[in-house]
Amino acid sequence: MSKKVTYIFIGIIAILFIQWIISLLAHNNMCLDANYDSSINIITRSYDAKINYYEINHSKCDRKIDKFQSDSMQKFTLLNCYDSFKNRILNEIQDECMILDESNKEKIKLEDSNLKDIVYEISKIDHDIVDAKIIKVNNVYYPVVSLNVNLWNPYEIYYYENNSLIKIATFDDEDVIGIKENTFFNNGRES
Repeated sequence: MSKKVTYIFIGIIAILFIQWIISLLAHNNMCLDANYDSSINIITRSYDAKINYYEINHSKCDRKIDKFQSDSMQKFTLLNCYDSFKNRILNEIQDECMILDESNKEKIKLEDSNLKDIVYEISKIDHDIVDAKIIKVNNVYYPVVSLNVNLWNPYEIYYYENNSLIKIATFDDEDVIGIKENTFFNNGRES
């Protein structure tokens, strides 16, 4: 490789790195004075079994907080629903898709489930899906999706309303295991 190509390559990498740092700093500055009057609390478990507690506001700013008790919840695990590798089609929903109700270990066929609209919305996510589950708290549905994004393992939590997903947060290698709604939602509606 010639010196000129090397310099161009290094320059592009430097520019991308600087843009990444600027966006990170902008997000952190935005969150320094963030208002948490309207927030949701999330409990996560990392790959090494460490439990973390977060508060997230409407601006998607998060901060670690003290331990709290999750609201009562029902968890549904999606089984064999997405196969983006075998079919070479991003997140194509499989015929053998089943939903496991974790409360009673009952498996439900997708077409027999009231969750099928959420499962179809999850399939529109722009990355390969590794795992997905739906957490129901106070009649509000929160899909949690583990994605295959090469260099890291993001878990994204969404809020489902009006046949669409609204991203709440992304955690690196931390699965969502509990939710306390606080004032983020008012009877299933954003406040």
